[in-house]
Amino acid sequence: MELQSLLKMVGMQMPAQEQKRPVLEDTVLCMIVKNEIFNPAGGLHQALDTMLKHLQAGGVIVDTGSTDGTREYLEWAAAHFPNLKVYD
Repeated sequence: MELQSLLKMVGMQMPAQEQKRPVLEDTVLCMIVKNEIFNPAGGLHQALDTMLKHLQAGGVIVDTGSTDGTREYLEWAAAHFPNLKVYD
């Protein structure tokens, strides 16, 4: 029997950090980017790492001519996130 089912039987819940992440089935992350690799706010990496695991449909990113390594990062990310598509 699953731990979550067992806890439910006795009227308890799993702590929030251990509950399954919600998956948004019909939502797609769409981004248009250029030279975002050095964005001090974390930009691309933070967005992909945070959002893609919640989006069953995945993400689409259009790179509009980056020259700072953004395109190379996106190619790496596309290899590691199978639900991410990258276009020029």
